[in-house]
Amino acid sequence: MEELLKTAGIYYNSSSANLKQLAREFFKSLDFDNDAKSASMSSSGNGSLKFMEVMSLYYIIKSGRPFCEGCDEFIPGMFFTCSECFENGTNNPFCVCPMCFENERFIHPSHKSNLFLDNYTLLEAKRQSAMATRIAAEAKQLEAKREEELLATFATFPRQNQVINVVIENFTFRLFW
Repeated sequence: MEELLKTAGIYYNSSSANLKQLAREFFKSLDFDNDAKSASMSSSGNGSLKFMEVMSLYYIIKSGRPFCEGCDEFIPGMFFTCSECFENGTNNPFCVCPMCFENERFIHPSHKSNLFLDNYTLLEAKRQSAMATRIAAEAKQLEAKREEELLATFATFPRQNQVINVVIENFTFRLFW
C-alpha cells in the first residue's frame, strides 16, 4: 500500500494548482471537525484518514485498481488479466492476483485463447498493437499518395501511339497507347 500512497502523492504533487485546490476542498468536505483528518476509516485503525490517505483512496478508485476474481481481495500491485475479456471491453476484465493465478484458484469461462497476461505485458501488447495500426495506416496513406502521383503522371502524357517505360520500385512496366 505504501507504493499506492507514493503514487497518489506523485500525481497530486504534479497536478495543477486548480486540481490541488479541488483535492483540498474534497478533503475538507470529509473533515467535519477540522482536525486535518477525514471522518472515515483508516489503515491504522484510528478511524480517520489523513489528506494523502484520502488522495490514495481516490487514486485507487479512479485508476480502476482491480479486486481478485479468485479470492475477492484488492490487488495493490501486479495482476493477471484475461486478454479476451479485456479486448471485449466488458465492465469486468477478469483480473486475478498472482497467488490465485499461480494456484489456479479462480473460475473463468473459457474463451478461444484463454490467454492471461500480467498488467505490464498487457499494456505493452496494447502499445505494440496501436503502433502496428498506426504504421499500417501510414503505409496505406503513402500507397494511396503514390498511386495518385502515378495517375497524375500518366495524365500528362500525350494520348498517341507510343511506348512508355515506367520504373516503379525496381520493376519496369511497358505501357502502350
